Amino acid sequence: METEKAVESAVSEQQLEALGLKEAGRRLSRAKRLQAAYRNYQFIPQEKINLFNGKLKKETLTEDKNASRYKRLGFIRLENYPEIPPAHALKRLLEARKAGCFDSFEVCRIEWIEEVKDPILFGRIENCADRFFISQWDDDIKLSDIVFGDTARVEKDGREDTADRLI
Repeated sequence: METEKAVESAVSEQQLEALGLKEAGRRLSRAKRLQAAYRNYQFIPQEKINLFNGKLKKETLTEDKNASRYKRLGFIRLENYPEIPPAHALKRLLEARKAGCFDSFEVCRIEWIEEVKDPILFGRIENCADRFFISQWDDDIKLSDIVFGDTARVEKDGREDTADRLI
């Protein structure tokens, strides 16, 4: 509430910071940028994105014994986006950057999600490519499937043993 009042007052962020009120200056700057963004751009609340993602998942969900697959909105930070947007989008991006409202930009597109139902838990050590088996649950995928492929039973010291115990 105080920040909203300050947005309309004559005090500036720089004046607040010069007086040692750095956090107040940052809050005022954010309030001004939010005010400009809401005034000049269409916005989508997170709840609408969540509802859309729920609808998209319901419409595209496929499942088998190993995984669920569905679509949802994916957001990619602009600096990580690998493609070149069309000219009209680049023009609008330039205008938005000049407006100075935003801390960052992101590209939204539909992506496929695959969730494996019964995972395997591994431990990792930095700068080591190996994964260390901790546990697994259920049996849609087993450690032996990864390590030995179709040969779930192997020979150890001249006797047959299960791959799960060898690892």
